[in-house]
Amino acid sequence: MRPRGLRLVQVRLTTGLTSEEYVSQKGWVILLPDFLCSRLTGTLAEVERVVAAVEVAPTQEAASEVLRPDIELPGALRWLRRRIRLVHAGLAAAIGLLPVLLAKCEPTVPSIR
Repeated sequence: MRPRGLRLVQVRLTTGLTSEEYVSQKGWVILLPDFLCSRLTGTLAEVERVVAAVEVAPTQEAASEVLRPDIELPGALRWLRRRIRLVHAGLAAAIGLLPVLLAKCEPTVPSIR
């Protein structure tokens, strides 16, 4: 069954503030600030660091031991894979939107960097 009616969306707010400045200046509004991820907790930089670490780790399991030692393996893997899936989808979209600039890139953080 398809959802019907209004859908909640997050709209990007260009703040120009760092996350620390945003909090100290009480810049919260209903809009999503530049530095935060939609659908995930944390900042864009934090999510990128997680995915980059996973991409150079020998296995996702090994990466999860370092990145999420506070939770059990199945939960850590779900946490990692959610971030990997969204970041790789975004990178694939960027490659499609900028084919000349990113023609030889794979949808991975090191390749795009």
